[in-house]
Amino acid sequence: MEIKLNAVINGVDGKPLNVETKCVVIDEDHNIITENGEPLMVLKTDKSLKQTLKDFIKQSLLAGKKDQSVSEKVRCYDIYEKVVKSNDKIDLESEEIVLIKSLIKLHHPILVMGQCLKHLENKK
Repeated sequence: MEIKLNAVINGVDGKPLNVETKCVVIDEDHNIITENGEPLMVLKTDKSLKQTLKDFIKQSLLAGKKDQSVSEKVRCYDIYEKVVKSNDKIDLESEEIVLIKSLIKLHHPILVMGQCLKHLENKK
């Protein structure tokens, strides 16, 4: 089944969940500075990146589940690599979708889980 990986997952407010990324501000002399220009490292949040179905699939596959066998871990990693290498869409086998859905149910809150399951089942 073909899955659209770039489907945006929304928060309670209906707005896309954001990925918080951090960066360092450096002046022209290569000093780490604050926004006031004082020497110090500064972390800023970039809220322009939206979390997608792909992000939650990758997180779930890498989190695995308790008492997972080595072969199950390898299977999760193989699917993870397949997802990472995919751009916008991916063709997953039904067994892969079942595994992903079970991991998403295990690791994510209801709001995220429900949206992910709808996208994985190709429901609008």
